[in-house]
Amino acid sequence: MNLPSFAKIFATPFLGACIYAFGFPLTWSPKFFFTPMIGVAIYLGSLDFESNKLGKNLIKTIMFLLGIYAMGFYWIPYTIKEFGGIPFPINQLLGMFSSILLQPHYLSFVLLIYLFNKFNFHAPEIFKKNQSLKNATLALILTLLEFYTPQQFPAYIGHAWIVLAPYLGLAKIFGQPIFSFFSFWIALVMVTYFKEKKFDILGTVLFISFIIINFIFPLKWNQDSFTKVNNLRLAQANVGNFMKMDSEKGGVTSKVEVERRFISLSTLYSNKPIDLIIWPETSFPKLLYSEKMKTSPYFVPGIFKEIIQSTGAEIFFGSYDYANNNSGSTIESEYNSAFLLGSNALLKDVYHKNRLLPFGEGLPFGPLNKIIAPYLKNIMSFFAKGTKPVLFKTKNNSYFTTAICYEILFSNFIRDYLNSFNTQPDFIINLTNDSWYGITSEPYHHLELSHWRAMELNLPVVRMTNTGISSVLYPDGSESKRTGLFTQEILDVTLKTPNIKKATIFQTWGILALLSLFIPIFGMAFILGRRRSL
Repeated sequence: MNLPSFAKIFATPFLGACIYAFGFPLTWSPKFFFTPMIGVAIYLGSLDFESNKLGKNLIKTIMFLLGIYAMGFYWIPYTIKEFGGIPFPINQLLGMFSSILLQPHYLSFVLLIYLFNKFNFHAPEIFKKNQSLKNATLALILTLLEFYTPQQFPAYIGHAWIVLAPYLGLAKIFGQPIFSFFSFWIALVMVTYFKEKKFDILGTVLFISFIIINFIFPLKWNQDSFTKVNNLRLAQANVGNFMKMDSEKGGVTSKVEVERRFISLSTLYSNKPIDLIIWPETSFPKLLYSEKMKTSPYFVPGIFKEIIQSTGAEIFFGSYDYANNNSGSTIESEYNSAFLLGSNALLKDVYHKNRLLPFGEGLPFGPLNKIIAPYLKNIMSFFAKGTKPVLFKTKNNSYFTTAICYEILFSNFIRDYLNSFNTQPDFIINLTNDSWYGITSEPYHHLELSHWRAMELNLPVVRMTNTGISSVLYPDGSESKRTGLFTQEILDVTLKTPNIKKATIFQTWGILALLSLFIPIFGMAFILGRRRSL
């Protein structure tokens, strides 16, 4: 293989991936919303669909995914080692393999085009002559594949636009998918111009118009005009992985230190009365029994009674809840849960995590899970799966719902939860634990992806983490003060929300809103193509 061929097959898509990564948080560089578009254009331009050679296109796609992994998801081997105890070099090999699973929609796209050509599915003649219509259709296919292909860490090309907030006004109508759609379309505009010497004028004009509309109608969130008030205290105890795991196994010294930190942070003096104290995911290191806690204060741990008596606040915290699996097995015998204790120290309600992290909190094999689980129990947890959303009510008559860890990243999942309630919540609390990722870009990336839920749904997202970054993410793309990474501190925030709340168009319709937009786009492309042919 000569050098030009090597560069075309391996180096070019890898370079595109490196450019792509500059649209997302890196610990050593600023972000640019346009670099993912350039990166994807380089990758798509390197593909060869004329000869329909699946092998070469798959290799180019894998190189593109490896580039994204090397620049953006480099933290995965560290997490595998911390979370599963898997040593070097196996953790590195697993990290490289996982890169294929992180952005699988590109593999799906290559396979789809290959099958389309292999079985001689002939596109209508209009698509061959109308470059705008062809590019728009391919951009929509890529967007739908991105949106619907199962992913563990759904970091999409459109997420990079967050650097323009609050000038993302269409997020409440079309959600993140429309930003991916226009990103893919302008990438295809670049490909057709530089590779085929064809200029997609409609794609270019609509892309510029899209940016202008977002600037004319920015996202808004005016807290000063809102009357519903909740004084929140976010308690970031910075419990390291060893201490956390040792306390959960019954280590007395670790357990005492964990409780000491949370008591100290929760009861620090405040010049305002605290309404709700929030602890992160699985912060209380002991199995609880929610059914008994609802009926008797005897089953509520003394640490919470002490804090509530001292502060008068309610407490929302993550811990483990007993799950009766009727088999006596320790597999799927606990829920990863979020508990709300009222100011009377009684349990008001509990949420059980529904969307479990595959191969981290559970297995995706349904009835076979209990057969496979014993062979993996030393390297992962096996939680029972929750079945229903919960709408919590505070003593101030505010409503909130919760998402634990990566649940917040899946817009359809959160939409379904919100649409199942008769009352629109005032805010969302996201409990998480990013300690497994170390001092890397992951906590920043996780935060930014979570912020899209606030913008799409017009609801503040209170992000409470164990080791940082904790903050309140507002619907206009702004943010409260942040806590630091791996620091022990509190964050007191006065959260004001409106009395009248309405679901956004995106919450109600989801990606259907984007699909409806494609109808006028199709019409414009068709008319423009007809005029050119006359």
